[in-house]
Amino acid sequence: QAFSYFYSIMGAMVMPEGFVKNKTYNETTFTRYICSYDTKDNQLTLKSHLNPTVYKLRFEDIEDEDKRQAFFIDQGFVTQDLIQGGM
Repeated sequence: QAFSYFYSIMGAMVMPEGFVKNKTYNETTFTRYICSYDTKDNQLTLKSHLNPTVYKLRFEDIEDEDKRQAFFIDQGFVTQDLIQGGM
């Protein structure tokens, strides 16, 4: 439940894409992701600006710790039916 509160609070601080124009470059400044780290369970969670799913990663689950790692998140927005089989 703490993660739910965390993402709810941090969501109020997010800068949406296109909200702030960067004066130096022809781009906008915005929040790309929000992340948290649970020191008790050694777990990292994150949520992208394009995908509301919260992903988690435990460092114990990473193989080849000595090598550079890359993890990719789905960029699509997914919906799910509330009622089985749709309406």
